Amino acid sequence: MGVVAKGNDLAHILELCKSAPAVKAELMQACADEALSIVQLEFRRSQDPNGNSWEPLKYRDGKILVKTAIMRNSFTSQATEHGFQVGNNVPYTNTHNEGYAPRNIPQRQMVPDELTENWIKKLDKAADIVMQRKIKESGGK
Repeated sequence: MGVVAKGNDLAHILELCKSAPAVKAELMQACADEALSIVQLEFRRSQDPNGNSWEPLKYRDGKILVKTAIMRNSFTSQATEHGFQVGNNVPYTNTHNEGYAPRNIPQRQMVPDELTENWIKKLDKAADIVMQRKIKESGGK
């Protein structure tokens, strides 16, 4: 069993390939936007990139890592030529993301060291939405 595709059948895909740099940039931006959404969702759920709950607070009531919301609201994302970046320039973010044993600060990871299965699934979905739209825009089905 198999399928045969001829040049005319693939016209819309071939047209997309001509605009590959623009499509790639749009894909990377969609992934960057989705990554930022994932980080925000992790804050709302108080969960790490693998879906594990952050260690509970010991010294105050309230939402974990959201005393002033400065750290949560300072995350940014940016598409790059080869992918995307998610980051935060608040000085204490890395301390909480990695933990700091000398001060008894537990690790409450917000951004993974490497993409997790959960992140990959969500990024794939975001990229798929862009590709489906691009195929439709080019006259494909």
